[in-house]
Amino acid sequence: MSRESAKKKTNPIFYVFTNGITEQHYYNSFKRIHRLGNVTIKIKNTSTDPKSLISYSKRYFRHERMTKKDYDKAFISFDKDDFDQKYLEDIFNIADKENIGIIFSNECFEVWLLLHYKKLSKQYSRLELFKELEDATGCSNWKDNKANCVLIERIASNFEKAKSNFSSIEENQPFKNPYFSYNTFLEVFSKRKC
Repeated sequence: MSRESAKKKTNPIFYVFTNGITEQHYYNSFKRIHRLGNVTIKIKNTSTDPKSLISYSKRYFRHERMTKKDYDKAFISFDKDDFDQKYLEDIFNIADKENIGIIFSNECFEVWLLLHYKKLSKQYSRLELFKELEDATGCSNWKDNKANCVLIERIASNFEKAKSNFSSIEENQPFKNPYFSYNTFLEVFSKRKC
């Protein structure tokens, strides 16, 4: 980091490490729409295991010769998938010890995307979420389109609706379906002026 940028750091700098291509497209679209230059998104495609995301983030900072002075916080973003509660509790504890924030989705990231269209009032399977998103977005096959950048950007542009619909799910209940770490998301992606 140059001496000038070290002196004049105007916005907090965050890194988000995710294992999902949909998440990556959404976060990048959200950054673009809201002009957030302070967030860097890194994707790790080799594993869906959240422990590997934590390891990858640490390796990334070592490789880039970055210290905690060079950024404000790192986050990992992942879905519940088939991980049991005990495993997830361990991940939350490890991340907390490493000072890594978590953006977590239960059942999957599509919970957050569907909130851009409607309130959620029941537990959803992954397939139900896909079907609901097909209906909401007009796409014929969500599984084949969930990495479509144009579609994801259209969803991300409907953030105000997601913000108002978030009240339909319980906060601080990560093991309850549906769930999304909305407050952590806001910590990373809210616009800051210093």
